[in-house]
Amino acid sequence: KREFVGSYTSWLAGSYFGSFAIATNLEWATIGASFLYFRTADIEETTVNAPQGTGRKVPAGDLAIGVALATKVTDKLSVAGHVRFVQETLDSKKISTVSIDFGTLFWTGFKSSRLTMALKNLGGDREVVYKRARLPLTFHLAGAMEAYGKLGGLSSLTLAVEQIFYTDYAARYHVGGEFWYHNTLAL
Repeated sequence: KREFVGSYTSWLAGSYFGSFAIATNLEWATIGASFLYFRTADIEETTVNAPQGTGRKVPAGDLAIGVALATKVTDKLSVAGHVRFVQETLDSKKISTVSIDFGTLFWTGFKSSRLTMALKNLGGDREVVYKRARLPLTFHLAGAMEAYGKLGGLSSLTLAVEQIFYTDYAARYHVGGEFWYHNTLAL
């Protein structure tokens, strides 16, 4: 079926954030499109000669527009890709690039266990204030399984673990769980 989600949030210091996405199932795959934006309240410009401010207001914001495709390769393996145009604006300066995400989901066949892999923010370098910079490339490995009950059943306990590798930061580890009680309350 076709699904649409969207949100708009007024945030800190006069900033706001919005996101919208739509996806539809085709016979052979699921295709989607997304749109994200972030805008701050105008920022007062400061300089070395006017550290208290020049009186000029500077706009700033971010934008991302993407398309995604996901398909089942087998009954146990699914793959997905997402290509996104990303742009950051500060005053009259705009920096933009293309970002690519790729991921897999594999059902192992052992109870309800599943493994995932995702490579995020694959893209080219850009010049930012006379220096080369790149998007923060990350590689995610994760697994999940119901320790009690069945996913979508009356009651279940799902446990998950994730390891994230960064190109510019130390690896991080996440562990979590979710308990559903009578398919009504989730903790």
